[in-house]
Amino acid sequence: MNRRMTFVAAAAGASAISALLILCPSPVFAQAAPFSGAAPVTLTPSSSQIAGGANVIVDVNVDLTGITGTCGGTRPAAVLGGFAIPVAFDNKRLEFMSSDGCSSPEFTSSPTTTNRSLANSSGTVSVANSQTGQYAPTGKVCVARLTFRGVGDGTAAMIPDLSGVSLSSSFQYCNGGFGSAGPASIPATVVGTSVNVSSPGPPVASDEAVIPVVASTPGDRGSYFRTTVQMYNSSDEVIDGRIVYHSAGSSGSASDPSLPYSIRPGQAVTVADLLPAMGQKGLGSADIVAANGVLPVSVIRIFDDNAPDGTAGMTERVFLTSEALTAGDRAVLLAPHDPVGQRFNIGVRALREGATIRVSVKSKENVLLKSMTKTYPATWFLQQSSAEFLGMTLSANDEIIIDIVAGKALIYGAATDNMTNDPSMQIANRIPLSKASSN
Repeated sequence: MNRRMTFVAAAAGASAISALLILCPSPVFAQAAPFSGAAPVTLTPSSSQIAGGANVIVDVNVDLTGITGTCGGTRPAAVLGGFAIPVAFDNKRLEFMSSDGCSSPEFTSSPTTTNRSLANSSGTVSVANSQTGQYAPTGKVCVARLTFRGVGDGTAAMIPDLSGVSLSSSFQYCNGGFGSAGPASIPATVVGTSVNVSSPGPPVASDEAVIPVVASTPGDRGSYFRTTVQMYNSSDEVIDGRIVYHSAGSSGSASDPSLPYSIRPGQAVTVADLLPAMGQKGLGSADIVAANGVLPVSVIRIFDDNAPDGTAGMTERVFLTSEALTAGDRAVLLAPHDPVGQRFNIGVRALREGATIRVSVKSKENVLLKSMTKTYPATWFLQQSSAEFLGMTLSANDEIIIDIVAGKALIYGAATDNMTNDPSMQIANRIPLSKASSN
């Protein structure tokens, strides 16, 4: 016998979403109630402190760990079938920007959300979604992801509004497969959080550029990659500034190492190996920040130093921050045509706003293979093998479609020849939304 649970989310007045659980009556099925306890609804921000004008990503979580129902004398684990969760926030210090699904496979789709202007007017954004699985998710479940922007100084509180929280269990087989329980309402408790918003920093000027990746580090198959920087002053006055290094796996800060430059009119200078010149080694990203005058014309070369037998390398493009992918943009990377002969890495450099991206992998025949959402803090750099980044092995010419959900980022793919260690780079450039679909 088949039963269907419908979870309907709609705007309640001008500021909230209410949830209705419609149950189809049947004497064969019993509701999984009472439950063994109340499920905590919690918020997890990507950072506890942001600058005004920067974004913070807040995960909405439901913890079903240890929550069980009653069915035919057994205690099956509670399965989350749907939710409606209003989140109250300090609208004098935070502005709601967007919502998205979260990491739990059953809730990766975008939830129904309060209209943005209404949410910011009332200081409450409600999210709702549902799914029909009988066995998952259980345990700790991330159900939605909210993006806020800092707009005022001080500590901004956020807390789920318990009076509006609605959690429903899903159907599940129990009692040796001879019965079924649910749906039913799951009791909830709430736990709030806060984010400190500091004074807005100076706007990102046009005289700032990004080198997506720099290296002075050993690589696979006996390689050792280095970075050479050439800079030329095209103006009629002395220019000076800094090259600032941001190491992989951490947010950039004012204390990040840097290398100053000062270049006379018409002069060209070279930094033969960038990171050792700063007293650094490893893998990361870099900014070229002009203090006086224009940005230098820059040529960046990354190469495998195979001394004494020469080098194998590539010229890397330098980007103005205004050229980065931004919310609403779509871009694409293509897997190598020879995945056996080339290893393939994917790199992400988030700008000051941080970034949330949705990644969809398609075959060369345009068949969706996998999708996921990833969030990065401000001024963050990451480079991973494609298998680690995507959680799957790519085939020749697979398509990696990237949608920018929030923030700004530069994203690239780096293919390296397994015989010669010769690297190449493709930048994920914008494509028209009509030309590809992320789902």
